[in-house]
Amino acid sequence: MAQICLRRYVGGGRRDAELLKELARPQERLLDTLAEFPTLDRLRGVRRSWHKALKKWRDADSTLWPPEVRDWAADVGPGALLAARLPPGHLAEIRPRLPAEAQPPDPSSAWYDHLLQAAGGRDTVLGRLAEAEWSAQARQEALTTAREREQRLRQERAAEQRRQAEERQRRERLRLAAEEEGKRQRRVQLELVQRRLRLAEDEKDKRQRETDWQAAETARLSAASRALAVLRAFALGTLWALFLIVAIWLSWWFTSYEFDAAQILSWLACIFSASALYRVVPCALRLGGAFRPRLRTPSTWLPPPRPALATAALLLVYGLVGGDSSSRSGSVKANSDLLRDRGLSAFLNYISQNGSRSSFGDILIGLLALVVGAGCVWFGQHAGRTAARRWEETHAQQNAHHLTGPR
Repeated sequence: MAQICLRRYVGGGRRDAELLKELARPQERLLDTLAEFPTLDRLRGVRRSWHKALKKWRDADSTLWPPEVRDWAADVGPGALLAARLPPGHLAEIRPRLPAEAQPPDPSSAWYDHLLQAAGGRDTVLGRLAEAEWSAQARQEALTTAREREQRLRQERAAEQRRQAEERQRRERLRLAAEEEGKRQRRVQLELVQRRLRLAEDEKDKRQRETDWQAAETARLSAASRALAVLRAFALGTLWALFLIVAIWLSWWFTSYEFDAAQILSWLACIFSASALYRVVPCALRLGGAFRPRLRTPSTWLPPPRPALATAALLLVYGLVGGDSSSRSGSVKANSDLLRDRGLSAFLNYISQNGSRSSFGDILIGLLALVVGAGCVWFGQHAGRTAARRWEETHAQQNAHHLTGPR
């Protein structure tokens, strides 16, 4: 138990961490159960005392602690608090394997003092581990803070000296006010001229950007650009369906379910893609040349993740439920095992046979296919709307950036 509590320092594993986590649960009574054995009677009261100390440790205000210290406290704290309540003789056996005692940091940091106070002082097991782990960092941070404070003081003194020098310069400027007034007027005139030049250049750049934008809009909305954008949209939909179809037939090859079920799944994938194209094609027609998926930018051609995953889940449900469905009345399954056993020619001859099997289960599976098809239409519409909105937002941002220019 002592080794489990201090596993981080004596070479424990994942199982030790899981056991300690189980013991720390309020309803866990394993320690009390063990204490009922005569040889383990020294564990009596340990669970209650440990849970009380553990609650106090977890309720400690750790907002001042650095993130790595909070992670260390959550990992090491429960075990060290339990180890401190075990029989001292057993803890003494592994104490030499713990980190060597460290000197208290001088100067110290506020978070370190608070950590040591929450651990019960440097004389406790948790306090010793905290001091060994973090005293050097606390001292270094305190030294850094002291150096920063000294630097701020030097900066404040330098700022005060600058203010005094500025005051002397102000009094000198008052004495030379007449001469400086003439110089100021000349500077004002020069700034006015420069401002007019800048305004003229900005106006010229704005007109040029508008001209370029109008030319780009004309090219983007041309008939050829729109036709090409529609072709890109159809290619995008084909690619979405292709992903699902390849996954379906790979799973058919390796898991060996009915050929008819794989065909229905492929048609359902095509329904998803066609439903998405119902939204994507009008968007591509509106955007024209701006609808340009990039192969090196997956976010421009991958389907939206949520509807794609939902569609895959629907297809998986149908595959699991209707994987054995077939229109053939024969008892031989038209799966990949049959293809590997008999060869391609005999397999094609078998699947080309018309079957006549019809049962209540087949009707239910057919109804399930209709429901899944409706779901594919719904999620395809959602995927198409999401992709179209993403493209239109990107185009609007590009337009705004082009018209306003770099800032």
